[in-house]
Amino acid sequence: MLFTIAILIVILAGIIASAFVEYILHKLFLHQEGHIHLLEHHKNFKPQESTFTRESFELDEVFSGIKYLLANFLLYLPIGIIIGIYSFNLGLVFLLSGLLYSAWIEIVHYHYHHIDGIKFERFKLFNYLKSNHKIHHALYKFNFGIGSSIWDIILGTSRKGWN
Repeated sequence: MLFTIAILIVILAGIIASAFVEYILHKLFLHQEGHIHLLEHHKNFKPQESTFTRESFELDEVFSGIKYLLANFLLYLPIGIIIGIYSFNLGLVFLLSGLLYSAWIEIVHYHYHHIDGIKFERFKLFNYLKSNHKIHHALYKFNFGIGSSIWDIILGTSRKGWN
């Protein structure tokens, strides 16, 4: 029972850590002046127009890429190693939770922008996150979380509308 509670805590910690890394990389790296993400992705998917959700686009227009995912993993890897010193299994669970959250980010981001994503709008969480992401495309200094808005709320970058 105690180990089950520890696993649940470590899963939550892995998700929160990965969400923090996502937030920091998105805000500080992808939104530097002149970065291709800011120049291309936000230009190609405008929230005020029908271009935000499209039927077709190149995958690299919405997927972060290997370098970004590797950077994400390497930033929460030290925590996984520290936990792994205490318990190899818990360290592994932490890392897997972070990796699964990274996959979640990529999947939902794709569906925010692809016309097929409309079928997921019946889910409140998806709708909420997509709405936040749309605001991010209008006001790119807000709503950096793609898979979660927890760090936007905590760090004061959450915004509920662009009008």
